[in-house]
Amino acid sequence: MIRVMVLLMVGWLGVGCGGDPVPPAPPGGPPLQATACGEFDGSVIDCAGGPQLSPFACVRFDAGCRVDVRLETDGPWYRLEGVNGVTVAGLRALADSACGPVGGPGGVSVSGWKKRLAEDLPALLSGVCAPVDDTADLVLRAGETGAWVVRERVPVTAEKRSETKACWTQHDDCRG
Repeated sequence: MIRVMVLLMVGWLGVGCGGDPVPPAPPGGPPLQATACGEFDGSVIDCAGGPQLSPFACVRFDAGCRVDVRLETDGPWYRLEGVNGVTVAGLRALADSACGPVGGPGGVSVSGWKKRLAEDLPALLSGVCAPVDDTADLVLRAGETGAWVVRERVPVTAEKRSETKACWTQHDDCRG
């Protein structure tokens, strides 16, 4: 549990994946934090057993382990900063500690947190008191300009999850 708290505090202190600062909430947007309910109790979440839904048509991970998403199949790429008020760093910490290992060819995959973020987001968010119903609130940065983009009530669908599942492993340059 100490490891979990240290990892979650990393999000509160403003350090994201790859050591990048987690920016403050966008002007007029929702606040971002490592969790939506304070302390994580250390329990294991059945991330793979959750709803097979996603707000993303595709997810990619750059060499710095930053997360980019598309909301529509041929839409623009956005840098993901938060989902339902929870930072990407907070989601990664939770996926690493609470979801358990991800099986893969030859055993446990080193990219478990990425699979959880790309494919198992509703279950992951339920573990930090930010459940997903049929929509999600996203805090993004525009790929070209870096401008804040807040998308509220983005549809969370099985179709998008199928697209994301097929897409994200082809766009994974992160080695962490």
